[in-house]
Amino acid sequence: MLQSAVFGVHGDQQQGEALKLSLPQLSKEFIVEEASPQASSIRPGQGVEIPVVQDEIKDHAKARRRRHSRLLSLTSAIPLIAILMFWSVCSAAHSRERLTGAVRRRLSDQDGEIDDVEQSVLEGCLALEEHLGILPPGEHATPYDNRSRRVAELAFMFYEAAATHELMHGAHSASGEASSSTTFPCQFQGQPLESHPTGQGFLEQGHGVGASAHADSLPTPPEGNNGVEKTPALDPDGWLDIIPDISALYEHQAQQQVPRDAGSNDLRAGTPSTSACAVRRAAENGEDTPEDAATRDHPFVRLPVLANGVVPRHFDVSVVTYRGQRAARPLTRVLLSLRHLFRQPCLDQGGANRLVIALEELVYAALVGVRTRALVAPPDLPMLGKYFLTFDFIVAGAQVLGPSMHLDIWWNLFAEHFDLTVALPPLHKHSRHCSTVQKILADRLLAALRIYKEGRRPPLKDVIELKRLLLCSPYTHRRFKQSLWDPWREDEELILAKEHRPR
Repeated sequence: MLQSAVFGVHGDQQQGEALKLSLPQLSKEFIVEEASPQASSIRPGQGVEIPVVQDEIKDHAKARRRRHSRLLSLTSAIPLIAILMFWSVCSAAHSRERLTGAVRRRLSDQDGEIDDVEQSVLEGCLALEEHLGILPPGEHATPYDNRSRRVAELAFMFYEAAATHELMHGAHSASGEASSSTTFPCQFQGQPLESHPTGQGFLEQGHGVGASAHADSLPTPPEGNNGVEKTPALDPDGWLDIIPDISALYEHQAQQQVPRDAGSNDLRAGTPSTSACAVRRAAENGEDTPEDAATRDHPFVRLPVLANGVVPRHFDVSVVTYRGQRAARPLTRVLLSLRHLFRQPCLDQGGANRLVIALEELVYAALVGVRTRALVAPPDLPMLGKYFLTFDFIVAGAQVLGPSMHLDIWWNLFAEHFDLTVALPPLHKHSRHCSTVQKILADRLLAALRIYKEGRRPPLKDVIELKRLLLCSPYTHRRFKQSLWDPWREDEELILAKEHRPR
């Protein structure tokens, strides 16, 4: 036996042979013994076969590493293949939507609510576009798919043609009458021609912000003037100044043809008297209570009166159908200008003309804003609040100016741009008190806007309460807590101080 042969060797001799073995040989023996259970049966004379066993072990380890690397590659390739498949499916669906003419998905199409960061970004972009007067793409090619819109467009076109015909055929025959001392029904004797309404339309006053002849006299916040001065010699429209001004003649004919009948149109039913500044606007029939008088005198609903003999210029109805790239004034600045005009108890000829121009700018800025915002963001409280203030100023201005606003021509065409069939997000049982107040305010604003679209003003108490909730409440939207709305809050503070003043 091998064991007996091994044990039969002398102990000293075995120890000497063991000492003669080097470390590499010892390591090879241990590797062979651990790797193969048959190493114990190998005789000492067969030690030359050990390198062959080591090569087989190395090949086995390499093969195992290759299999492990293949598994890792396959494991990492499966998610990549899945991502590529999902991407190809989404790309195919997106290209199919673009081919069928579908509208590209925007933030407003998300199922969930837009967070504060996205909402602030959208509002900033909209404010910048509104300030620059940038219209959305495709705005010039609006399809006339609404029958009532087409009828209104045709009526406006016929109105322009009739006005042009009157100007062309009536200028020569009545040129002598225009230079005579004939006075208008509501005009002072001997009033100079310069005090007449200019008759210059909003879109005929030049291009760009502040190009109006009366825009410099409009009260604006102290941010500066955005107008661009032009040298008369380089102005391409300078030759227009040579044409004689026949607007006074046109206004004289319009005043004779359009009687100031308060019952002729429902939209003109609120036309005030223009007798004198001392005459009250309210109906003094003995039924007026002090509470009603205090309500009418509130700065949120107070109306100025026209001085005796003031003839306002005609509202330029072309601002409703204008589709050019003219820059619009920021809506908030126009609202501030109108607030300043409505705070005055009486308007002279210049104040009445400035009021008409400010209302034209308000209509144009509102239309630019609603066309832009309808493609970008869903309806929210800031949008409804600005619509409410816009409609209130327009309807109140029509009550001050009367038939010169020509609401029967352009009002329906203007009001149909504002879609009020919107679904506001519902309240949850865990909604905060601030969200609850804002939801109730938005619902009340929608109800008021539906009344405004009919050309009527809601009850004055409701208008005052809505403006208080919108501009003075601590639970209003953060957009209405900005400093540009401070003038309205100052008006409310003055009223509160007057009511609580000791008598």
